[in-house]
This record gives sequence, C-alpha cells and structure tokens, in this order.
Amino acid sequence: MSAHHLDANRVRQAADFAQEYDVLMGLSMVPLGAGFVLAGTTDFDGSLLFGALGAFIVIGWYNRKYGAVRPKSGRILAMALGTVVAIALILAADVLDGHLEPPVSLSLLAITLSAGLGGWLLTRRVGQTAVHWVACAILVVMAFGPAVGIGSVGLFAPYTLIPVGIAFIVLGLVDHARFVRFIGPAPKESP
Repeated sequence: MSAHHLDANRVRQAADFAQEYDVLMGLSMVPLGAGFVLAGTTDFDGSLLFGALGAFIVIGWYNRKYGAVRPKSGRILAMALGTVVAIALILAADVLDGHLEPPVSLSLLAITLSAGLGGWLLTRRVGQTAVHWVACAILVVMAFGPAVGIGSVGLFAPYTLIPVGIAFIVLGLVDHARFVRFIGPAPKESP
C-alpha cells in the first residue's frame, strides 16, 4: 500500500469523523447515564434533568478542548426529528406498559430500539462497535425478564432505568475512546 493511499484513507476517515463528531463525544453520555441510574436508585426527582445538564456541560468541554464542528443543517433537523419520534415511541410504550401490563417491558424495548437504530443511523460512516450491539442485545433480553418474573415493566421502573443508564455510561466511554484514538488526547491548556 502506498503512502498516498494511506494519506487518502486518513483524509476519508477524517471527513467521516467530522460528519459524526457530534455523536462521538461519548463522555456526554456518562452524566446522562448517571442520571438514569440515579433515577432508578433514588427518589431524586431531578436526576434525569441533572444528567441532561451534565451532558451539555461535557459537550461544552469537548468544544473547548477539541474544537467545535458544526453539523450540517440537514443532520440537525434529522436528529431533532429522530429525537421527537424516539420520545413519542418511548412514551407510547410506557402508556402500553401501564395499561396492558404485558409480560415484556415495552418501555425497555422502545428505548433499546430508539438508541440502537438512532446510533446506527447517526454513525453510518464510522460505524458501531461490537460493544454497542452487545449492549442492545443485553437490553432486549432484559426486556423479556418480566415474562419470567424478573424485573418489572414501565419507563420509570428501576428495572428499566438502571440498565439503560449503565449502558449509556459504558457506550459513552467506548465512544470517547474511539474519539481520542482518532483525534488524539486533548491539548494541554497553557498557563
């Protein structure tokens, strides 16, 4: 393989990375995941809001440390529309969980479907790792736990919130590792 071919490959990877930069800022998922775990283990009503605020703070840190990449307006619109559809799907699943009391957690299945499909669509260029797919598989299997008497159904059940939060934390760390592997460590701040 020639040096020119390697350089062209690196340029293509850089272009792919830049287009999916917003999703690869993995540490933003850590406070969000912590908010889910906190919501599943405590009575703190603001835990999900706390997690979302933490995610925005971390995104600001990425932008300061590594620089900001402005996504194309079409990507922003697609992400907003996808978020609205995911929230509607998850809330509808929660309503069905509450009214039908099914033997599977529809809420957990809806979250897994939304996160898995959304992640796949948003990272088509750089792709998902095996860890992403294993996390989705584990959550799908867990959704069937109520059928065998393990866990409960419902969006705000600890059985839903805790594993989703742990998955977000793990996947956030995996994505951050990919981010750093590609872009390098954050530059040191000058005094």
